Amino acid sequence: MNILVDPAPHISKSYALTGPELKDMHGFAEDYGAALGRDVAYVAEDVETWNETYVERYLADNRMRLST
Repeated sequence: MNILVDPAPHISKSYALTGPELKDMHGFAEDYGAALGRDVAYVAEDVETWNETYVERYLADNRMRLST
């Protein structure tokens, strides 16, 4: 939880998340579905498409706010 309090030391780092069982994204979708009481499916998306859809659009929409 320290990352939420002081995120600066964690910039550009990655961490292996661990827990009581090994899961892939399909497993997480199953868990979300069980919690929500409906079917949830994981659909893989290549990094380039994801960047175009989410990152580039966000940066374009928030360029002025992010530059101040």
